[in-house]
Amino acid sequence: LLEFNPSINHNRFLQQLWDHPSVTLIQLNHYIQHRATTPNDPQLNQQWWHVNTGGGGATADADIDSDEAWDITTGGVTATGDTIVVCVVDDGGDLDHPDLMANNWVNYHEIPNNNIDDDGNGYVDDYLGWNPQGNNDNVDGGSHGVNVAGMVGAVGNNGTGVVGVNWNVKIMNMTYGSIGSASNPNEANVIESYTYPLVMRRLYEETNGAKGAYVVATNSSWGINNADPLDAPLWCAFYDTLGHAGILNAGSTANNNVNIDVVGDLPTGCSSEFLLSITATNDADVRTFSGYGQTTVDLGAPGEDVRTTAAGGGYTVTSGTSFAGPATAGAVALVYSAPCASLAAISHSDPALAAQMVRDAIFNGVDPIANLTTECVTGGRLNLKGALDEILNNCASGGCIPPFSVSAGNITDTEAAIDWNSLAGIDSFNISCGIDGGADTLIFDVEESEYELSTLTACTDYWFIAQSICDGETSDWSDTLFFSTDGCCLAPSEITLSNASETGLTATWTSVLAAESYFLQWRPTSGGSWTQENNINGTTFDINSLDACAEYEVQVATNCNGGTTDFTTSITITTSGCGACTDFAFCESSGDNGLEWIGNVTVGMLNNTTDDDANGYGNYTTLSVDLQRGQTYNVSLSPDYSGFAYTEYFRIWIDLNQNGSYTNAERLFNGTQGTTSSMTGTIEIPLTAELGSARMRVTMTDGNGFPNNSCDDLAYGEVEDYCVNIIEEDPVTPGINELNGIFGMEAFPNPATDILSITGLNADEAPAVTVVIMDASGRVVSTIPSNGQITQRLDISNLAQSVYFIELHNTQTQVVGRTRFVKQ
Repeated sequence: LLEFNPSINHNRFLQQLWDHPSVTLIQLNHYIQHRATTPNDPQLNQQWWHVNTGGGGATADADIDSDEAWDITTGGVTATGDTIVVCVVDDGGDLDHPDLMANNWVNYHEIPNNNIDDDGNGYVDDYLGWNPQGNNDNVDGGSHGVNVAGMVGAVGNNGTGVVGVNWNVKIMNMTYGSIGSASNPNEANVIESYTYPLVMRRLYEETNGAKGAYVVATNSSWGINNADPLDAPLWCAFYDTLGHAGILNAGSTANNNVNIDVVGDLPTGCSSEFLLSITATNDADVRTFSGYGQTTVDLGAPGEDVRTTAAGGGYTVTSGTSFAGPATAGAVALVYSAPCASLAAISHSDPALAAQMVRDAIFNGVDPIANLTTECVTGGRLNLKGALDEILNNCASGGCIPPFSVSAGNITDTEAAIDWNSLAGIDSFNISCGIDGGADTLIFDVEESEYELSTLTACTDYWFIAQSICDGETSDWSDTLFFSTDGCCLAPSEITLSNASETGLTATWTSVLAAESYFLQWRPTSGGSWTQENNINGTTFDINSLDACAEYEVQVATNCNGGTTDFTTSITITTSGCGACTDFAFCESSGDNGLEWIGNVTVGMLNNTTDDDANGYGNYTTLSVDLQRGQTYNVSLSPDYSGFAYTEYFRIWIDLNQNGSYTNAERLFNGTQGTTSSMTGTIEIPLTAELGSARMRVTMTDGNGFPNNSCDDLAYGEVEDYCVNIIEEDPVTPGINELNGIFGMEAFPNPATDILSITGLNADEAPAVTVVIMDASGRVVSTIPSNGQITQRLDISNLAQSVYFIELHNTQTQVVGRTRFVKQ
C-alpha cells in the first residue's frame, strides 16, 4: 500500500507510477458501500426478523436477510410480468388498513354486487375474494388474518408502519370457517377454501392471464393438534392438486413443544411435496414453544415477538407459528419475482416443476442452525437472500436454459417419439441417447423440440438427454429420460370379460407385440381344474359350455417364439341366470360424494354400512335379502360426511316386475323430509311383485339435485344398488279366518265375486269400527262405516279382480283387525 497526499491529481499520479519499471499492476483505493436495500417504513427497526443487529440480547444476523434480498427484488411481478398473488386463508382481512390496502387483491374481471358470475369461474360477485360460508366476497373484518397478511406483504417503502417480506404483492383474502377438531375435523371447509385459489390459478393459465389470478402460494396459519394425516386423506391430497397447478402451500405447525413425527398434526403432518411445514424461531435463532419433527417439519422461520399489522389500521407484536408460516409464503412469492425469465416461463409450461424449483430454492437456501439440525428436515431457518441466490444460480435468464419436461411417446419395438419444452429464443438443440449402460449417440443442431428415434432394439432400456443452443452458447444437459422399447415377451396388460350369458362369455385382451399366440384358461372360482385353450392367434375368444349363475376366473398367457409367460392374475365374471337383479343392464346413476355419502342402508334383515364409494356409486348386488309379498318392512337410511353435515334426502326403488328398469310406481320409499342423521320408515312389497331376484336402488342427495327418477345423476350424494329376493306370500285358504293377534276375523266366501261377509267382530267395539279395503299396493279403495253388528256384508262388485286387504280401524285410527280376500 502506498500513501500519498490526497489533494494531488490521482489519475496523473497513477500514470507516473505506471511508468516505474518495478510496477506491474496498480489501482486506486475505492470506497466500499453496503448494498442492502432498506425501505423507509418507520417501524422497520422493530422488525428484528428483517434485520437483526443483535441488540437487546438478540443474536446478530438471526434474521432472514430481507435487506440483502430486497437488493435483488422487492416482489410484485415475475420477470415476464405476471402479477404475483398469495392466498391467505384465514378469518378475513382489513381492507382499509393503510399498510395493506394497496396490496389487497381484487378480481377486476368481476363486477361487484350484480349477482352475475362475470368471469365464469363458478363464483358470483367474487370481487374482493371469497367467503365460502357466506357464498359471497365478504372477507373484511378479520383479526388473525390481518396479522398474517402483514407478514406476507405489508406495503414497503411507503413511509408507513411496517414492511412485509414483499413490498409489493397481491394478497387474496379468504375465510375458512370452522375446521373442527382432531376427533371431528371439518375437512369440507378446508377443501372448499383451497378450491377458490386453485380455480383462479387454473383459469389464469387457461386464458393466458386474461382472467383468474397468478396464485403461487396459499398460507394456512391454523390446523388441528395431534391429528393423524391418515384420517384426512382428502385434505392432504389436495396439496398435491394445488401443487400440480403451480401453488405451494405454507402450513404453520403446532404451537406446542411436541414432536410432530410422533403425535401428528394437520396439516403439517401431511406428506405432500407441495406443502411447506414451518416451525417458529426467535431473535436468537432458537425454537422455544413450537412443534418440531425431523421428517414432518421442513424449516424454521421467525415467529416469536414479531411486529406486524393489526386489525383497525394498527400494529402489534405477536408470537406463534402462525407468523412463521406467512413469512415463508411471502418468501415463495418473492422468489417468483426474481429476475429469472426461465422460472417465469416454466411456471406456465410446467407449473408443478416451477413450484418444485421454488420449494427447493427455499429449502437449499436456509441458514443452517445448530439447534434445528435434529428438529426439522432442512436443519435451518428461512433466508430470503439464500433462496434468491439458489434460484438465480440455476437460472438461465440472459443465458441458455436446458430443455425441460422431456418425455417419450408412441414407443414401438424400433421407434420412439421424444419431445421436450424450452424457452423462446432457443436456436436449436443437441441431443444424446443410448442403451442404458452402453455408448452414446450425439446428434447436433436439431431445430424442433422433438425428435423421432428409429432403428432401436426391441425390449431394451434407453436413456435420452437434450441441450439448448443459444447464439452459439450451449446450456447444461437436461434431466435424463429413461424409457424401454416394446417387443418384450410379456403377459397381456389388460383383460376384459363381456357378453356373459347363461352358458358363455367373451374374453378380450391387449395385444403383445412379441406374441406368436396366446394361451387362455378358465375355471369356476369355487374351485376345480382349469380348462385351457392353446395357440389362440387373435386377442378375442368366446368361452362356452359354462354353468348358469356361476362365477368364473379367467387368465391369459403369451407365447413368444417358443417361450411362454406366466399367466396373468385372474379376472372374474358371473354368468347370467341368477335372476333379474344381475342379469339386466340397469341404467347408470351416480353422485358427487366428495363431501357426503350413504353411510348405512337397513331394509328388513339387510344391514350394510359403507364408506364413500368410487365415483359416487356402490354396487352391492352380492348382498341380498328376502322380502315377502304383502309384507311391510322397516327401513333405516343414514348419511355420512367428510365434514359439514348437509341435509340429505333418500329414495328407494325396487324393480318389482323384473324388467330391468324402474318406474315411478316402483319407488317404494320417498324421503321428502331431509335429515342429517338417520331417516326411518317402511316399505311394503305388493302382492303383484314378480317372484325372484330383483334390483333395489337407494339414492341419497342433499336436495340440490333431488332425483326425478332412478337414472338421474346427483349433483351431490351417492347411489347404491342391492339385490332383493321376492318370495311368495303366505297362502290364503278359502273360508278360513286369519288371526291378527288382536282378535280373529273371517271373510267368506273367499274367493268372492259380488258380496263378501266379514264376521267375528267384538260386539262391544263393533259400533266404533271403520272398515277399510286396500289393494295390494296399500292404496285405499273403499272406506265403509261399521253396521254395529258382529257380522257385516260388503258389496265388492265394483272392485277389479285382485287380492285385497281389509283392516278395521278404531276411533284412534289404530288397526284392530286385519284379513285378506281374493276378488274373482
